[in-house]
Amino acid sequence: MDLDGLTQSMIPDFALSLSADGIALLFRAADGWRSVAETPFDAEDLTPALAAMREDALRLAPDGIHCKLILPNDQIRYLTVETGDLPAEERLAAARQALQGATPYAVDELAFDISAEGGSTHIAAVALETLDEAESFAVEHGFAPVGFVAVPGDSGFQGEPFFGTTRAFRGTGMAAGSAPVTVIGPVEFPEPTAEVPAALDAAEALPVEPEAAAELPPEFVAGELTGELTEAEALDEPQESAPDTDAPVKIPPAPPAAAAETETGQPATLGRAGGRINPDRRRIQIAGETRGGQGIHHRPHLFY
Repeated sequence: MDLDGLTQSMIPDFALSLSADGIALLFRAADGWRSVAETPFDAEDLTPALAAMREDALRLAPDGIHCKLILPNDQIRYLTVETGDLPAEERLAAARQALQGATPYAVDELAFDISAEGGSTHIAAVALETLDEAESFAVEHGFAPVGFVAVPGDSGFQGEPFFGTTRAFRGTGMAAGSAPVTVIGPVEFPEPTAEVPAALDAAEALPVEPEAAAELPPEFVAGELTGELTEAEALDEPQESAPDTDAPVKIPPAPPAAAAETETGQPATLGRAGGRINPDRRRIQIAGETRGGQGIHHRPHLFY
């Protein structure tokens, strides 16, 4: 069960890591997360660099790209409160209380996640406008973001902080990782497949051994397996009547249509009020109803 309590959840194969220094695209390989490409934010050719990054991603996933967005830690407020061994709902209430005045935002202008560790409750909070900016940036450059996460480092937060899904995927959900993203090395791209010529010479494609040729009718040998007749043989060959043009023509059935892949859920307003509880991991995510104000670290418009 994912944090949104939905019946369907996605596990994106890519992660787009955003920071004040640059952008990195990561791929979920069989042995862990691997680096695909990266570029600094202040690159003069940022748009072409991101387009090339996306092309690299399509080499790994030709059917399409979906990614989770890793938010920069300087846009996230981490804190820990002592709550005792409380149930999830009461830890949620304690976290909301702790966030009052802890950022330049009202609590309803934040999305936050919590994790429990004994009698401590770890909190990770981010401004809704930061989520909006990150999502718009990723969509603009064709990376199809699904949800928002973070890498908490030494903050004490257990697991991967999850701040909800993007607007397009709010009706689908995303499974948060049991552990934060850790890069283990560069990705290995698949070898390009050799192109097969559109047409091959029939004689080269189907060579005929002399012994086999002796058993074939003369016209097959004379026409080099193409069925062509010599001019003299063509004159002696009886002419067949033209086919009846009134006869019905049988059209082969069309191949079955490919099942439409659902890439988006029902649209919803980012930041709906209410808590979402994951009983399996006792993790909670809250989104407020409004936006606005300054960035948590007074750095709005990080992604533009």
